[in-house]
Amino acid sequence: DAIPPAIPTNLHLAYSDSMVVLTWNPPVDEDFQYFSVYRNGELADYTVEPEFVENYQPGTEFYITAWDVSDNESGPSEIVISSYFVTVDYQPDWNLVGLPLEVEDSNYQTLFPESTEGTLFSYNGEQYLLEEELQMGNGYWLHFEYEGSTQLSGTPVNEMTLQLNAGWNLISGI
Repeated sequence: DAIPPAIPTNLHLAYSDSMVVLTWNPPVDEDFQYFSVYRNGELADYTVEPEFVENYQPGTEFYITAWDVSDNESGPSEIVISSYFVTVDYQPDWNLVGLPLEVEDSNYQTLFPESTEGTLFSYNGEQYLLEEELQMGNGYWLHFEYEGSTQLSGTPVNEMTLQLNAGWNLISGI
C-alpha cells in the first residue's frame, strides 16, 4: 500500500493554565496507526489520540501528520501558532490604548471588559469618533472607572504600514 492516510483536519489550539492543548479530528483511515506532532518544524511527539498537551511556549508553530500501518505519512495539517499574552494595565479615568497583538475579536468590551461602555474614541485628524472595534496601529482613548489590568492574547505582528493624516494622529505600536 503506497497510499498515504488523509491529512488531519480541524486543528485547534486552546489553553489550560500553563498548558497548550492541541486537538484535531479523529483519523478517517481504517489502516491508521498514529499521529506525529511537529513543533516549529521538528518532530515533538507521537500519539494515537487526536490530542497533544505540553507546556505553553508563546509563538510556537504546530502541525500534525497521520501515519498508516504501511508507514505512509500524510501531508501536514494546517499550522497553528500558540498566542502571545500581553498584560495591559490601566488607570482610573481616560487611558490611551491600542492593539499590541492581532486578536480574533477586536471589540473594545471583549478586550477591556472593565472599561466604561460607550467610551472608545479614535481621532481622525479633525475630531474624535466613537468606535466599537480597535484596529491595529490606531490609538484610542478609553475610559475606566477603576485601576486594573487585562490580559490580551493573540498573534504577534512584526511589521505594519500605517496611513497618517497631516497634523495630529493617535497611533499604537506593534
